[in-house]
Amino acid sequence: MKKSLFYASVLAAALCLPPTALAREFGHSEARELVKKGEILPMKTIVAKAEKLKSGKLLEAGLREKKGIYIYKVEILDSKGIVWELKFNAKTGKLIEMEKDED
Repeated sequence: MKKSLFYASVLAAALCLPPTALAREFGHSEARELVKKGEILPMKTIVAKAEKLKSGKLLEAGLREKKGIYIYKVEILDSKGIVWELKFNAKTGKLIEMEKDED
């Protein structure tokens, strides 16, 4: 298979993926650098906001970039056993979405 045909096939397959599959996730060191540059808020600030909105046990928190916007995703397990997914704009701290995690 020619390289150009191969890359076209990969691109076509990627376009069929759900949008979340195209989001880029960041590691701790990358996130720290973005905080230092003032591009995003610290994760602890966002986690504190999430815990005020939904009390429970913090399960997971992470940073990703989607369509040029940095987004923190926080998952919290409430006292009823429901997992909530909260998404925040990482630069402003504004809540984007809060929903039950159906996974």
